[in-house]
Amino acid sequence: KEVLHISKAGLSLSKEQEFFCVKNSKETVSKIHANKLKSIIINVNITLNSEVLFLAKKYKIAVLFVNKELESINIYTSSTSSKTFLAQAKLSDEKRLSLAKSIIIAKCKNQLNYIKRMNKYHKKYDENILKMMKIIIKLKKAKNNQEILAYEGGVALWYYECLCDRFNKYNFKKRYKKGAKDVVNMSLNYLYGILYNKILKLIIDNGLSPYVGLLHANNDKNISFVFDVIEEYRTYVVDFVVFGWFSYNPNANDKDELSKELKEKLCKRFNARLLDKLSYKNQKISIENIITLQIQALKKAILNDDKYKGFCPRL
Repeated sequence: KEVLHISKAGLSLSKEQEFFCVKNSKETVSKIHANKLKSIIINVNITLNSEVLFLAKKYKIAVLFVNKELESINIYTSSTSSKTFLAQAKLSDEKRLSLAKSIIIAKCKNQLNYIKRMNKYHKKYDENILKMMKIIIKLKKAKNNQEILAYEGGVALWYYECLCDRFNKYNFKKRYKKGAKDVVNMSLNYLYGILYNKILKLIIDNGLSPYVGLLHANNDKNISFVFDVIEEYRTYVVDFVVFGWFSYNPNANDKDELSKELKEKLCKRFNARLLDKLSYKNQKISIENIITLQIQALKKAILNDDKYKGFCPRL
């Protein structure tokens, strides 16, 4: 079954008999029978009525609303994935720690590899690289989530110190998740938002709950599991695109603003990055497909107690 993902503003979602219809001001964009859907994700302002929600309930279709701050409201939860949801919720502390550690180790190694790559050309980040390597060694021995988060923060500190030095001309002095006023942070947040939604769709596609986190706190408002899963891909996908853009286009933007033109250019590079192929289990596969396979492997690890290896390719 499919996931209907509405990410373009100005559309309407309506019910026609047993069909969901997505329309713009001029025409019907898509028309899908309810029995072909397992979930609907909406992360923009659209027009809909109560008949849509009643149809979703009738066919046990999950409906998820997500805002710009990645807060969510789950209107109806399908029961078809209850086995997986239950397995996520009942993970032992030991297994949860193991999976969280695998994800964060991969994230930190990706950050380390990116700085190593940058250092080949700038020859000034040896000390930061050494500090990151020492923290990663400690991270592998972490005994609880608090230690994982502390070591993750330590690696991030030295990672962003290098990047702030490299991209200081753009007023990039610190990493800001919210309230960013410089173009580099705004670009990162913009593409992270797109990546969040892609991963959210894949998580729901695979029957996993976006709410039951491994490392991030669980609650009914935040999609904690999405926050966990994205960690592996931040550096290799988004950071690679954003910092690559500002490296090769030194006069790309002299103002602290994320213009429509810059968004389009970043999106184009982001989509191209997802299509880049690399060696994965003795095959050449696109990054987009690798992310899908990784999430499937994570699901298998949750259901069958298999080991999980995070995404950490060579840069």
